[in-house]
Amino acid sequence: MRIFQSMKFRVQIIVVLVFTALLMTVYTSISFYELSTREFRKMSSQLTENITEMTAANLTEYFDVVSKYTQRILAAPSLRRLAQSGAYGGDPSAYASTASIVLRGSVTEAIREDVHFRRTDIHLINGNSISSSGICLEKDYAACLAALADCGFSCEDGYIGTQWGLTNSGNGEPVLTCVRFLYDELAYKIGVAVFQLSDEDILPLFSNIQGAYLLGQDGVVLTGSTGEMQNSALLAAVGDLSTSGSLVETQGFSSSLITYSPVISRHILLVVPVEAYEEVVYTQTADYSRSIVLTLLLGILLSIAIARILSESLSRSVTSLTDFINNTGDIGTSNTRYKVTGTNEIAQIGKTVNEMLDKLQSAYRLREADIKAQQALELNLLRSQINPHLLYNSLNSALWAIQSDKGEEAAALITDMSEYFKLALSGGHQIITLEEELKLIGHYLRIQQLARHRTVELKLDIPPALYSHPIMKLTLQPIVENAVIHGLDGYRTDGIISISAERDGRLLRIRVRDNGIGIEPDELEALRRSLLANPSENTGRSFGLYCINRSLCQAGGAECGLAIESEVSEYTIVTATMPYAGQEDCKDV
Repeated sequence: MRIFQSMKFRVQIIVVLVFTALLMTVYTSISFYELSTREFRKMSSQLTENITEMTAANLTEYFDVVSKYTQRILAAPSLRRLAQSGAYGGDPSAYASTASIVLRGSVTEAIREDVHFRRTDIHLINGNSISSSGICLEKDYAACLAALADCGFSCEDGYIGTQWGLTNSGNGEPVLTCVRFLYDELAYKIGVAVFQLSDEDILPLFSNIQGAYLLGQDGVVLTGSTGEMQNSALLAAVGDLSTSGSLVETQGFSSSLITYSPVISRHILLVVPVEAYEEVVYTQTADYSRSIVLTLLLGILLSIAIARILSESLSRSVTSLTDFINNTGDIGTSNTRYKVTGTNEIAQIGKTVNEMLDKLQSAYRLREADIKAQQALELNLLRSQINPHLLYNSLNSALWAIQSDKGEEAAALITDMSEYFKLALSGGHQIITLEEELKLIGHYLRIQQLARHRTVELKLDIPPALYSHPIMKLTLQPIVENAVIHGLDGYRTDGIISISAERDGRLLRIRVRDNGIGIEPDELEALRRSLLANPSENTGRSFGLYCINRSLCQAGGAECGLAIESEVSEYTIVTATMPYAGQEDCKDV
């Protein structure tokens, strides 16, 4: 301290600046080392996750094609007849021969889409069995279930969806296998199908990623070197196969990055380990830090002379940016942007802030537009829930019947109108059961018969378990009304409307078919396009269908909505696809 105090003032300033520059060099080196290490880890993890997700998407496309052909095979009528030959009579050998031909044909057709089934064995509970190779690996249905259980597959009673795992290929080698059970109309098991896939098809889909493998939900590696995965953190991630992610596994002083992404929801996980992850990060960070330190050391002398100028300039830029951010105000309506000067880091941050504000303002405007569209749609839906024309025409018909001394007809008409509007209003509830919607349709058709003398026969093919399923009110009635007014009226007097429902995995599909005049191809295409148009463009007769389609899409995503098929002078089929709520949810409605 005494030596420092004895120095000249100018020398003291130089010493202070040099000492400050050295401290800043050390501090900056340490800070940049930590920041660069974190950034390199983040970049490495993000890049690997992106590659993993893209590869998982390719695998998902492949397995979707596999699922398509397995579904096609299980839905073959000849296989169904073979499975139920004991109950309905007939020669099982003839059915087995036809089913075998269909099976081999489907396996051959799948090759066109690069899906090679090594073998496909189907065992039926009535004792019949067929195989794409001519000879099944297992003797019968019971033996097949026992073999599948030994391989970790679930074979208990009740409905079981598609399962993926490993089975014996016949020569002692494990092979990736899809197992699906065959059910009758009452959801009882009547058979099991085992589809063994070829590794030559699957491995090339992720061969560009070194060390990648597929992991089953039970922790068994399905490709590459088979065995059980012992990584507890990864096994915990397997518990939820619907999300992608990454984790770092540390062993001693080395770390490995593991990224994963679902291939088939709740069935298979694509796992990508990145070995020597910590070593790569350390090497890259060390090189980066050495460059920074060297640059700072060479700039120390220059920083002594211009430290104050640079400090003031940097402080001014940071203060300007901070003040701008604090005074931005309402992001959605403000058009103010940061004035970028220069090309330094603060300027780049300013550009990034401006880009962020542009994106936020755009998102804000889109959200406002969507809210307005939603409000307009809800208002139009509310106005269209009760058809005023139906009310006026029905009341006029009731009045005419009373004036014509047809009291019983008028009473029946008013009774049906009362029940119809009671169900249509349903106390303001937007969700009713499928049974209530069908009652609403029944009352509507009786009103049409009494008031408009339109005789339409209603046929139902609904499994009993689905009658209590919750659906949005007025989902099917507008479709039936369109069928009556635009399909049957003025075309035929023996009109028939058929309504059927079935569960398709996590979806519920309800089909409304009429034997009316149908829709011309051009008009059908225009109708399909109108379902995707903006609300302001749907004010015609397709607006009701548009509202139904939009509500279904909002409830279940892209898989849900309306699909329209038609053949002129033959039929029109409207299929409404919605999420399947499950029995517990149905009971709560």
